[in-house]
Amino acid sequence: MPPSPEAISLALLMEVPGVGPLSFRRLLTHFGSAGKVWAASRQEWCQAGATPAAWEAKEAFDYTAAAGKLRAELEETGVSLISWKDPLFPPNLLHLPAVAPGFLYYKGDLRPLQEKLTVAVVGTRRATQEGLNLAARFGLELVQAGVAVISGLARGIDGAAHRGALKAGGRGYTAAVLGGGLARIYPPEHGKLAREILRSGGALISEYRPSHPPLAPQFKARNRIIAGIAHGVLVVEAPKKSGALLTAGYGLEAGKEVFALPGSLANPNWTGSNNLLKAGAKLVTELDDILSEFQHLPFEVPSLADAFFSASERKILAAVAEKPCSLEDLPALVGLSWGEAAYTVSNLQVKKYISVNSEGRILPGPLWSRVNLGLQKGPTSL
Repeated sequence: MPPSPEAISLALLMEVPGVGPLSFRRLLTHFGSAGKVWAASRQEWCQAGATPAAWEAKEAFDYTAAAGKLRAELEETGVSLISWKDPLFPPNLLHLPAVAPGFLYYKGDLRPLQEKLTVAVVGTRRATQEGLNLAARFGLELVQAGVAVISGLARGIDGAAHRGALKAGGRGYTAAVLGGGLARIYPPEHGKLAREILRSGGALISEYRPSHPPLAPQFKARNRIIAGIAHGVLVVEAPKKSGALLTAGYGLEAGKEVFALPGSLANPNWTGSNNLLKAGAKLVTELDDILSEFQHLPFEVPSLADAFFSASERKILAAVAEKPCSLEDLPALVGLSWGEAAYTVSNLQVKKYISVNSEGRILPGPLWSRVNLGLQKGPTSL
């Protein structure tokens, strides 16, 4: 679908010399549309917070030629462009306190960003093997639970999180926010990973036109978009100075849930993560630590039944959902041997889905709300 005139006008406005992210946002807030910004007088621009020099640069800008060149570039690269008014624009970005983009370039499918719970998984580029393993693990487990995984396609933790999400095959969704144009994937060795994300039904996103080079300051800027798209931010492994901490900071500023994995006190690669925990981020050791914070949101987070429960677990949970039962009667009730039933009950207790009282009655546990979401889909879900 060709870009709207509004999207083209917004994208070109950011290319006017003297118009930066802050003045762009001031102009758009003041006038309400890109068309009005372009038509405004010098005095109106100054009233909106832009400089006279920026207005003069706008007047000298060859809009028609630039618009034609941008449209040709989009068609040649297969990149789409949307404005903040487009229904596909990620809704969480509209409420980003940090300077929010008024438009996005993208490839792939953006619809899951409206339909799914989204969690950003971020961390250092110079990750340890332990950090890479954890990023891949949580990337996989999150998408298996029906959560969209957002990251930045960078080396280290970002790449591992995307790869973990892709291991779920067609059942998962991951999106990457880039610090440069989508026709100039960075780092170059992640070109294959970018293609795999698109083949899996995911998306690549950027605020820079396809041919724009990946410059260092842009990677910090893109972190606000990663945090803005997501409902929560998981920091896997981050040293004291890390772009991942910027992402977490943007998340906190936007009122998002921020999570961190604890790491060794002797390893400086985990100093930033541990400092986040001291500052109030939620400590994460398992997937439930993340999902339990989002039960108030209108998302069916699990795909629970198929993603997490074995056949014997599903039988027992279905029985408990119908009515509390005793441990003694359970094997006959669900058609399991005593050993298998006892083993399964023990596992479900550890996961906090059920509890067993002093009389041997099996009752819903602290995380029963997650089970309920699966059960609401009908008897075939469990």
